[in-house]
Amino acid sequence: FGLKSQPVIDLIMGPEDDDSRARRPSILSHLTDACKIQGQDSSFLQSIRGIDDGNVLTFVKLRPNNFCVKFYAGVIEYTTTAWVAKNRDRLNQSAVSVLAESANALVRELWDGRFRNEPGADVAQNRGTSHTVASFYKEQLQRLMKTLRTTSCHFVRCVLPNAAKQQGRFDGGLVLE
Repeated sequence: FGLKSQPVIDLIMGPEDDDSRARRPSILSHLTDACKIQGQDSSFLQSIRGIDDGNVLTFVKLRPNNFCVKFYAGVIEYTTTAWVAKNRDRLNQSAVSVLAESANALVRELWDGRFRNEPGADVAQNRGTSHTVASFYKEQLQRLMKTLRTTSCHFVRCVLPNAAKQQGRFDGGLVLE
């Protein structure tokens, strides 16, 4: 599945194999490492420079806080401003509890307790294992890939939120089209 997308998936979350010693670094692993060492956006960006040979990951000389990922459907440019700080945000445990107990079965399944701290656990003690935004995203991506591998999927459609490709804009009609 996803032969054209596999290099991008590997770049973002790392290859999925049983031999953890052979794992290549990924964007998400570098982001997690930057959080552990109290790094900055600039150190995170510098750390990912060597993880790809330029086939999937490129950098923008005129915009030093940006990098680009070459997806099958086109190139997406990312700005790393405040990435490390945002990734340090821990999931709000009250929100996780409310979502895990939702009346909606899908919401309940998505928030089934994997992201809860154990009762009475010391937050400082769990600092290295607490789920960050990147770890939550990575787990969701792994579950999606597992689901896709169990299906006979012929294609995956990318949903374009707006024709102008602008951040923060959503055109419901275009999405449903």
